[in-house]
Amino acid sequence: MKIFAALRSRNLILLWSGQLISQLGDLIIKIALPFYIYQLTRSALDTGLMFIVETVPIIFLGSLAGVLVDRWDRRWLMIIVDSLRAVLLLLLLFVHSSALLWLIYLVACLQSCLTLFFEPAYNALLPSLVSDEAQLTAVNSLTSLSDSITSLIGPLIGGVLFAAFHLTGVVVLDCISFMFSAFMVLLLIMPRSGSRQPSVEEGRELWREWLDGVSLIRGKPIVSMLVITSGILFLSQGILNVIIIAFVQGTLHGDAAAYGLLVTMQGVGTLIGSLGAIYVRERIKPAYLLSGCLGIAGVCLLLWASFPSLLLGFCLLPAIGFFIVTFSVIATTMLQTSVVSEFRGRLFGVFNAVNAVMLLLGLMIVSFFGNLLGATTFLFIAALLIMGVSILPSSSAKHMKTEKLSESI
Repeated sequence: MKIFAALRSRNLILLWSGQLISQLGDLIIKIALPFYIYQLTRSALDTGLMFIVETVPIIFLGSLAGVLVDRWDRRWLMIIVDSLRAVLLLLLLFVHSSALLWLIYLVACLQSCLTLFFEPAYNALLPSLVSDEAQLTAVNSLTSLSDSITSLIGPLIGGVLFAAFHLTGVVVLDCISFMFSAFMVLLLIMPRSGSRQPSVEEGRELWREWLDGVSLIRGKPIVSMLVITSGILFLSQGILNVIIIAFVQGTLHGDAAAYGLLVTMQGVGTLIGSLGAIYVRERIKPAYLLSGCLGIAGVCLLLWASFPSLLLGFCLLPAIGFFIVTFSVIATTMLQTSVVSEFRGRLFGVFNAVNAVMLLLGLMIVSFFGNLLGATTFLFIAALLIMGVSILPSSSAKHMKTEKLSESI
């Protein structure tokens, strides 16, 4: 298949395999930690606080981290971040009672801060390892494929490991996964990079460079469209993250097993979408592809809200997963190719920060008004938001002329 042809490149197979193992280890501990906190405290508030301390750094520091990514050598930054994440995790081995719960929150917060540097660095580095936009789309599809694979098997592995070896086994495995990722990045053979070490004078211009990144988004119609579209999609995702559980239990009268099967069916759709995105991209213009993916996903969600049933959910969620992941792959590729290498870090920093804010906003809205308006109403709202924003890419079609990758790619 075309997406696996990208793995003929030594650099790409090193980077992809490192991220696959690292993502698996990261997801496993994200499954185990909430269980461990709840075991210690029997408190939903204490458990939920971990998710909050992971989200707050993204909102306040995400775009700033992108500026620093553009200043520093991205390869060495990824190696250092992975190594620090592995060392930080070892602190969790000292937590044996609720008295040290603060240490879990501290590690979760610092891990989130470090990830703020890794993800923009990864997305900014990737285009420099490919030869053209088609190969970049293939690699982004592979990245999405690894996300889908880890999402399908990660919860199962995490649950089994936690039950068998408690938190210690999970921490050790995640540490190994981070060190494996760092070693894979270390083995990369890089072309000449435009990244630079900041001088003292440059350090004073950090704020100005951040503003340059924001101005870049406002000044490029394609980038603005992608940031706004993705932000609305994450707003809908924040609503769905909470309300789907209430919808399944209250409206569909399903149990935890039914909910788990629904999530798995959506995961199957994302898996297929990861494999098929590159083929769809070759046949449909990006503007109409993005609009079509969001429009169809929104219609599927609207149908489920209109005719609520578990059977219909099992049929529609794979389609929703397919079209949303296809949108994600194409949108990521367009962002990577829309600016020169020196601006990619801050672009993805702002992009991730906007998405985090919108996700949190969706979570807050449904948390405050979910009981008042009901699960079905919010499912309609999420569907209409996705359908509404689907108009934006096609209306920006005139700005979407295919651009050649910069010389740094």
